[in-house]
Amino acid sequence: MLGGISSKRRKGRAPTECDRAAAMHGPAPFRWTSIYDDWRGYWLLGGDREPGPDFLDLPVESPNDGRAVGGPALDWSPTKQIAERQRMLRQEETAALILWRPYWHTRKGTLHTADLLATAKDAEEAGAIWLAASLWDFLYPVYEEWRGQPARLTPEVYRSVVGFLHERDIAEWHHRMTHALPETIAEMVRPRGPRHVVALACLNVR
Repeated sequence: MLGGISSKRRKGRAPTECDRAAAMHGPAPFRWTSIYDDWRGYWLLGGDREPGPDFLDLPVESPNDGRAVGGPALDWSPTKQIAERQRMLRQEETAALILWRPYWHTRKGTLHTADLLATAKDAEEAGAIWLAASLWDFLYPVYEEWRGQPARLTPEVYRSVVGFLHERDIAEWHHRMTHALPETIAEMVRPRGPRHVVALACLNVR
């Protein structure tokens, strides 16, 4: 889903629990409706589809040793790996999850994002989840280019987005979760305002 985005390690200190907790609280200085209009506009520059998730059903048969597949489960698969994962599941069934463990090591933050997207009721909720997930991964460590005022913009925009999520009774990420998205842009231009932060967040999930 994020092909072509660099996943190099960013410079900066690792986040602490206090850092993330502080970013989640405080006033929301920007209106959600304005943020969403910007987000939707940037998203539609890449095509005519409304912002929303893409899900693909991968049926898995229970093994013949008495064990049973417990029920539906979500994972996050890079687009280039979907065909290979389908093949592995057809050939190995649930054993593929053990035999091919390197393919199935999705982080809790990413799984939480997938779960939220799966239950999104409309394009606005899906857009808010995409945007919040991207901003969550932008919070820490701080980009070198974002030192000073730009570093304060991200938590301000984030709080405005999660304010909408709370209104819809949508749970955000636990402060110990990392990697709300599988990959994050490694290098950034210096944002000059909230609209630039939203544009970069949109680029991050394209």
